[in-house]
Amino acid sequence: PPRGHDARAANRGIAFESGRRGPAYSLSEWPRQGFHTAVGGRDATATPCTPVPYSRSGVVWTTPHGLVMTLQPDGATATAIRTAARALIAHGACR
Repeated sequence: PPRGHDARAANRGIAFESGRRGPAYSLSEWPRQGFHTAVGGRDATATPCTPVPYSRSGVVWTTPHGLVMTLQPDGATATAIRTAARALIAHGACR
């Protein structure tokens, strides 16, 4: 579903769940749509491609092209989520 605005295709996001061979997690992305993405007073959009914790174990980052990405646990630990976020970014999840 869209993060905001109406349900046009341009506003919709997508999510993937992974964890077949290890801790499970959910990766989602959607267009930023002008939202201020702040976490604990820190603007997560100020440094694209840098994961920012938004909960005890979930992280959020933005891409230089206006996408917001979240990675959250589905049985994974906070350490596994941070490691997975860094690996995803290194493999292109911030292009």
